[in-house]
Amino acid sequence: MKDIFETRLNKSPTDYKVIVNVQPNKNFDNLTRITKMFLDDLSFKAVSIVNSASLALFSTGRTSGIVVDCGEIRSYVTPIYEGFPLYHAFNKNKIGGKDLTDIIANGIIDDKLGINPLDLKSLRLIKEKTLSIPYLKDVNYYLNTSNDIISPEKMLYKLPDETLINIPKKSRLMASEVLFK
Repeated sequence: MKDIFETRLNKSPTDYKVIVNVQPNKNFDNLTRITKMFLDDLSFKAVSIVNSASLALFSTGRTSGIVVDCGEIRSYVTPIYEGFPLYHAFNKNKIGGKDLTDIIANGIIDDKLGINPLDLKSLRLIKEKTLSIPYLKDVNYYLNTSNDIISPEKMLYKLPDETLINIPKKSRLMASEVLFK
């Protein structure tokens, strides 16, 4: 890597600082080796190892909060206080986007909305565009009243054949609720 900087880029690593973005569950021994490699072997000016959850929270202008990182197979919940992850409260669970897509698919099948449950592309887009997370009241409040979290136009989804369908509130709320149980 040092050769790439010096020969191809005509730059010296000693002039640069490095930010390493890591997942909250990374092994501290590996992070020590990475830092040693950047500082000792590659001679970079400085290295900062920053938790990805902290960076995500900083991007919203906050320094304290909870970051939910939902991947395809797994989700991570990281509480952050004043920019520092609270590792003792970090939660890794085996629920991911694939599971939420399955819940949306089951809700759509139950409501007979006319979408093929094997059309994963449409189901993923429905999940990404219409899923809602209650933040002011309990999920049961929204399920039992006419109040909704998102605007009526965001409840609609346009199918590839230009048909508009209304995604039911129960499907939208219950799929996201799985992340917090």
